[in-house]
Amino acid sequence: MTEQHNKMTEELCAHPPAKYDDLKVLFLNCTLNRTPVLSHTEGLINVAQKVYESVGVQSKIIRPVDYEIPAGLGLDMSKTPEWDRDDWPQIQAEIDVHDIVIICTSVWLGEKSPFATALWSACTDIPISLTKKASIAIMVKSVQRSSQEMKME
Repeated sequence: MTEQHNKMTEELCAHPPAKYDDLKVLFLNCTLNRTPVLSHTEGLINVAQKVYESVGVQSKIIRPVDYEIPAGLGLDMSKTPEWDRDDWPQIQAEIDVHDIVIICTSVWLGEKSPFATALWSACTDIPISLTKKASIAIMVKSVQRSSQEMKME
């Protein structure tokens, strides 16, 4: 990172504009490296985490590569004959208790990591009733996008 960016980050962390100690952020680090192997993506996450924590936001980092997330449309694929294990319900439980979820991924040749793709697939297969907060955020983004497109026409 540049020296200028480091100074700005340090200044914001030292003198935050407000406190948000009622919020929790979850970083989903879609690196290809299992814990405890070094993750460059996590290095960037640590910068953002420092900023969030400086204003009182609680944070947590999860690496989906450390979990078994099978493909499929079920909420718990371990209950199907195809899979013995499904850790997605554990990750979903973490998503449900956090106010902000940030999916972080490395990019190789212009593509996100396969773990980011699997994670996004699992997220979009969840019934709306189970992820009310997330679905509302997605709906708001979709409505905003649609209204912007209408203005452009």
